[in-house]
Amino acid sequence: MFEELVKRGEVELIGAPSLDWLGVPLKSGASCIGALVVQCYNENARFAERDREILKFVSQQLAAAIEHKRYEEALRRSEARSRSLILSAVFGICRCTVSGKFLDVNPALIAMLGHGSVEDMLQLDARSEVFVKPRELDRLADEYRRNGTLNGVEVQWRRKDGRIIIVRLSGCAATASDEPKKCWN
Repeated sequence: MFEELVKRGEVELIGAPSLDWLGVPLKSGASCIGALVVQCYNENARFAERDREILKFVSQQLAAAIEHKRYEEALRRSEARSRSLILSAVFGICRCTVSGKFLDVNPALIAMLGHGSVEDMLQLDARSEVFVKPRELDRLADEYRRNGTLNGVEVQWRRKDGRIIIVRLSGCAATASDEPKKCWN
């Protein structure tokens, strides 16, 4: 079999040919993602069933590690795409507590409110420094508690320079659960 693989160019013969070899597939679900092969060059030793079972166990662990690494990389790429969308959005995006503490903001929101940095924004008390009418935050918190979401609610915010702007708020709770909650219609 090995000689046939060499003839077809599917494997490259490096060094001396082995006297015995043992190979098992690296499987991810129903797909084969590679093979794990060991070779023996000793005439007095041959691979046995126990060796195959050990190699099969090792291949399962190796395949799981490879898949884990692939999932991590896919997650990193997905997070980078999402981060890029949020950072390049032309409208303000933030994460905040129900009490109005900013946890994260994008550049558009920083510019919209006339601040210089993320750090400046994270220091703000939205109740007294952003909302023109602090009680509006209480009303929004109550609405959120009733509906679990806010959709297109208009309120007045104060910029750093004191100018008042009208903003439209939409959003929902960010949770750590496995099932993402639909935030916008």
